[in-house]
Amino acid sequence: MTRFGPLDLLGAVGEGRDYDDLMPHAVDIPVGANSIKVIDLDTLIELKERAGRDKDAATLAILRRTRDERSKGR
Repeated sequence: MTRFGPLDLLGAVGEGRDYDDLMPHAVDIPVGANSIKVIDLDTLIELKERAGRDKDAATLAILRRTRDERSKGR
């Protein structure tokens, strides 16, 4: 937990995809005076779909709706 909220750090995700595999799918998000790299929304959705866990399935509808709303604003 950080002062900005929860922080989830992983060494590898999905089918052994690591930092170098995911960097092309990362975006910078400003946090205070700094920025952090996070997986883009499309890649996050793909990873959660492939994981097939109940906890991931529970968030997929929200993530897809967020993606759809963002694409309307472009």
